[in-house]
Amino acid sequence: MSSSSSSSYTDISLDKYWDSLEISYEEVETATNNFADENLLKRGTCYDVYKGQLIDHEQGDIHDIVARVSKNDNAVIDEMEMSYHVNHTNITSPFRVYDENDHSFIVLNKHEANGSLDKHLSAPTLTWIQRLHICVGVARALKYLHNDVWDDDEYVIHDPEYMSTGKLKTKSDVYSFGVVLFEIISGKLAYDKTFVQEGLPSIARQCFNEGTLNTLIDPKIMEDDESISLFSGGANQDSLDTFTKVAFQCLAETQSERPTMEVVIKELTKALNFQGLRFLHGGNRIDIHRDIRSSSILLDGDWNAKICNFESTCERGYMNKLEHINDKDCSSLGYTNLQYQENGYVSEEFDVYALGVILTEMLCGRLAWFEGCVEHSQSLGPLFVRHYNENGDVHKMIFEAIKEQIAPQSLNTFQCITLQCLEYEHDDRPKTNDVVIQLEKALRFQEDYEIWEHKLPIDYEEIIKISKLHSEMNYSTTTKKDLYNMFSTGILLQDSKLLFSLGSNGERNELASARMFTYKNRTSHKWQSDHESR
Repeated sequence: MSSSSSSSYTDISLDKYWDSLEISYEEVETATNNFADENLLKRGTCYDVYKGQLIDHEQGDIHDIVARVSKNDNAVIDEMEMSYHVNHTNITSPFRVYDENDHSFIVLNKHEANGSLDKHLSAPTLTWIQRLHICVGVARALKYLHNDVWDDDEYVIHDPEYMSTGKLKTKSDVYSFGVVLFEIISGKLAYDKTFVQEGLPSIARQCFNEGTLNTLIDPKIMEDDESISLFSGGANQDSLDTFTKVAFQCLAETQSERPTMEVVIKELTKALNFQGLRFLHGGNRIDIHRDIRSSSILLDGDWNAKICNFESTCERGYMNKLEHINDKDCSSLGYTNLQYQENGYVSEEFDVYALGVILTEMLCGRLAWFEGCVEHSQSLGPLFVRHYNENGDVHKMIFEAIKEQIAPQSLNTFQCITLQCLEYEHDDRPKTNDVVIQLEKALRFQEDYEIWEHKLPIDYEEIIKISKLHSEMNYSTTTKKDLYNMFSTGILLQDSKLLFSLGSNGERNELASARMFTYKNRTSHKWQSDHESR
């Protein structure tokens, strides 16, 4: 039996998918040493968790596994249906499942090399940049759950160059993606009867070249009604123009003329920044995880985050309180905002609040529900918000082991999106799209800092302050790489009488203006180099 991974099985039925994962009770007993106490990892209100080793007799492989013995059959059925549709690198999928009637459901997952996130929050060895990568991975998984899981219509769009040459390249996928983008903007599938004669790609190219794209765009996109529009508040023209331009470029008839997916992502992100696409793939079912916490985030050998525990996942609008959130199981306390506890209504913002708590844990290096907590207001999330409101920063709450590693721009971006996630009113919290964008921005600032900061002069801030650049520079957006390039090119000091620059080896160079010297004392003046750059 081949092992499953985080991939969708929608080319087979749900029953066949379930059958493909089936395992005998005897195999589970052997793997867990008959559910021995020394293999028990956790007793919970929904399931007991055991570690073990499963032998694949067909392949001869041995797999480290985690077996969850469920106490709620319906939760497992819901989880299996969800995993059937899921295809995301930051989400775990069941490895095997046992479902005979005489025992509880048992779901087996592959054990991730670094265990769950909650075990590493206070580890000094988990650097700030690793923490940022993990946060981005979790946010991307939630964005996928909220927006993309149920977009499962499948069809084939043929690249015209592939049809004529038979050469299939990555740019063929770019062409197909361009078709998807125009499906989104037109509100119709590529094989809709209105496109049968010429085809959506040909019509889209013609409309773009003739400047008549408005005839192809779904009128609902332009309406100022969030309940029916793909764009909150109606479409922003800059966002629409950026979106349609890159979609048109994807449909170029030759592969060499098409952009790379890196360029496509950059342009779509730009369109998103102009406005914020709410449903990138046009689906309208939104699934809420409802149990996001650091112990529900597994870390593989490369420290990539993977969300697990989908027993409580439901569709938006669910009105029943979560059975697993109670005083006997503190693992979920601290992640559930008070508004839900008051009315029981579930929306995407439920997960966003829990994500905000995890971001706080990552920055502070401790669990949300710590010793001495007796109510939600004493947990880490509310404490973090109160500290910021009272002091204007969170510097004293940052985990000491990572405090000196963090780039100021990265910290500012990270703490701003964290505080937004922790807003009391759910309408004030950001969408997961926006969280991903801001966390990726914080990550870029940190990567830029770690690569370029040490290459700059140690007194670069003082040098900039006495240059003309000081009044023109936006420190919140200027990267360290930008500064390095400026210094390499040279900046003017002393009322433009001195050009200061860095050489290729980091040496400091100063070139004085000829106007500083009289004709009588004229000599040949050369660069002055200071080899003690930093």
